[in-house]
Amino acid sequence: MLIVARRKENASFNTGICMQMKQKSGTHEAKGRWWKMEKSVLEMNEEYKKKEKCKKMQTKRKQTNKQKKRKINEDNYADEEARDMQIKYEKEKKKHDKERYAEKRNATKIDALRKPN
Repeated sequence: MLIVARRKENASFNTGICMQMKQKSGTHEAKGRWWKMEKSVLEMNEEYKKKEKCKKMQTKRKQTNKQKKRKINEDNYADEEARDMQIKYEKEKKKHDKERYAEKRNATKIDALRKPN
């Protein structure tokens, strides 16, 4: 369709449009209607440009959405890693606290056994 818009001044090209129209419609009167066809071709060309622009915008939107999703996924992954590290740290701390408490308790038991009342 873009080619049609570039060559619209060429008269032989217009007759080519007539021939195409004649092939489509199958009637001989189509030869005289090339100026009408030219206008509709230009309109079709504008529609084509609009559609192409819409497609480009759609692909841009899709790409930006993919990038956003990818970023969100990366952020979620980082959050999950941080959460896992926090859980691991808390478990280690709990384990260490239990060991310290057990050592203190054992020490107090031993001290209680050593000291007579």
